Amino acid sequence: MSIKSLAQVIILMIIFSIIGSVYFIYFKENDEVQNEVINTNNAVEKEISNSEINKSDLLETTVEAKEIKDKENLKLKKESETTSAKKDLVKEKENTTEENLIDSNKLTKVEYLTSDKKGNKYVIIADSGQTDDVDKDVLNLDNVKGRITSKSRSDIFIVSDFAKYNSKSQNSFFYDNVVINFEDKQIDCDTFDLNLQTNLAVAKGNVIVTDPISIMKAGKITLDISTKDINIEPAKNKKINLLTE
Repeated sequence: MSIKSLAQVIILMIIFSIIGSVYFIYFKENDEVQNEVINTNNAVEKEISNSEINKSDLLETTVEAKEIKDKENLKLKKESETTSAKKDLVKEKENTTEENLIDSNKLTKVEYLTSDKKGNKYVIIADSGQTDDVDKDVLNLDNVKGRITSKSRSDIFIVSDFAKYNSKSQNSFFYDNVVINFEDKQIDCDTFDLNLQTNLAVAKGNVIVTDPISIMKAGKITLDISTKDINIEPAKNKKINLLTE
């Protein structure tokens, strides 16, 4: 082989070596870039996936926390309602107890019957009655009617808005719009105090005695319920007014 031919072969080998080197370097770098891109994409996808998982966990945690909070609020509401209901029940029981206590001391359609040593009978009737707060022997009566009967005298009838009846002494105190009727007489007064021990009844306050022929105004009248005798007293420093019809 000539020197010229050898030189050409060497030149060709150099050229192929350069081309091979360039090709190898280029594709190797390209592969590394692609691998790096793939790794980057994988990392990004992993980040995204982790982010979505974290968001999902966060959402679940938030929902769970909200549910727990709602349950706590509901529990507190129920406890508040229960407490309020218990308070209302206690208050209702207290009111009911108080009402029952009041009602237990209140009677309806009251009727008392008694008599004295002389045979006089005394009946008192009222729509309702309630034990007095101060004196337990006294019964406060509403819409009262009374009647006194004897063997030898005519009956005495009494009506008033209110009265106090003492169950121990059996005395009665009538008041407000009091009207007493016996024989042909009527006595109007503010109060009428009836004492069965003395058989005397005293009328006071705006006293007016009416009979078929006259109308008398007086300060005080004492009535003997056994004999039906009347003692009329004028008001202080005043004479008895006698009005004839």
